[in-house]
Amino acid sequence: MINFFKILFQQIGSLNRSAKLFFIATMVDGAFYSGWILFFNLYIIEAGFDLKFLGLINAVPVLSALVFGIPMGMISDRIGRRPAMLIGFTIASIAMVLLVLNPVPWFMLIMAAIWGGAGQLYGLSRTPFMMEVSDKVNRELVFSIGFALFPLASTVGNAMYGQFPNFFNNLFDLGEGNILAYEIILISSVVLSCLALIPIAMIRKPDAKPEVESIDKSKKKRDPIWPVIKDPTTLKLALPELTLALGAALIVPFFNVFFVKEHGLESDSLGWMFSLLSLLTGIACLIGPRFVKQMGGTIRFLVITLGVGILCFGIIGFSPVTWLVLFTFLIRGSAVNMAMPLFDAFSMEQVSEKRQGLVNSIRLWAWNVGWAIGLYISGIVQENAGFTPLFIATIILYIISISLIWIFFSKVGTSKPEPVLN
Repeated sequence: MINFFKILFQQIGSLNRSAKLFFIATMVDGAFYSGWILFFNLYIIEAGFDLKFLGLINAVPVLSALVFGIPMGMISDRIGRRPAMLIGFTIASIAMVLLVLNPVPWFMLIMAAIWGGAGQLYGLSRTPFMMEVSDKVNRELVFSIGFALFPLASTVGNAMYGQFPNFFNNLFDLGEGNILAYEIILISSVVLSCLALIPIAMIRKPDAKPEVESIDKSKKKRDPIWPVIKDPTTLKLALPELTLALGAALIVPFFNVFFVKEHGLESDSLGWMFSLLSLLTGIACLIGPRFVKQMGGTIRFLVITLGVGILCFGIIGFSPVTWLVLFTFLIRGSAVNMAMPLFDAFSMEQVSEKRQGLVNSIRLWAWNVGWAIGLYISGIVQENAGFTPLFIATIILYIISISLIWIFFSKVGTSKPEPVLN
């Protein structure tokens, strides 16, 4: 394993400047944005809103991303990945700060919509950008690192932010669970994460790849939208995203609420749990490519890891033993996220370069449809029936998604497993 990480660092050192700056931005964003992820749901509840509004305020950014997804993909294709990331990140950050500063329901929903639309411009530009700064030799490495660095950096952020509520409460004598402590955490999290804009701004035109340079410019004109949408490959890539997102959205964004309500976790314990999850997830993303060939290709690897996730959902949702639930929570997060960046790279390789931005926006559009519906339904179900029906529905939807992935891509993305090499 030590030799593995030694080789990994050597491989990172061989990457181009644009990729390295992108990695730095991802680390900064992960370290500071983790505070928002950790406490936003708890802030909404502490502010006096019910669980239905919690589901709605989580769903609105995704609905906005859904509405503006394809136009944002076209804008990203037109203006370039770096400008798209800069503009999207900046506008989304401003909207998030304003949301916290003025906790009036209608205003919060408007800001959430702006946050979602602008954040979509940033998010959907990341995958095509990683395609631009990588080649067939190092693509899996770039995607794995690009996805691993965010949770690895969040390890520090979650541990740090988990201590802040009690720190601010004691420092200013605010009283337990005071909303002001959450507001300080959320605003500081967003403002500090904007430091990621510095390395993004320093990125120049991505280093050209040989295969890109050889393409005639007349052949790089973007295809019309409709032929791309109705292409069977696009639909096959989008449909599993839809079902997987719907299942995940019912539970995953509300794990912090579940642990607080069902298992009585305090904010500091919550911070350490999510910090450890981030660490394990980051390591899993890094070592994932090591096991792809040994398990028979990207698709078989994805099906296996998602299958582990299904078993973990069953234990988390129905075990009364807190330590077992928390342990399984860590296994689920690291297993499921291990193969996702590899599936993203696999997806982009199934379409031509001139279609990658639009196809990626369609995949994100499908994901956002499922995510938005799942978030809103989850709030209603939590309010009326608790978490049990949500865990059952999530397991069913994950099974459907795995089945679709296998049916669509098993002949393309699987191979004969190779023996494990030391």
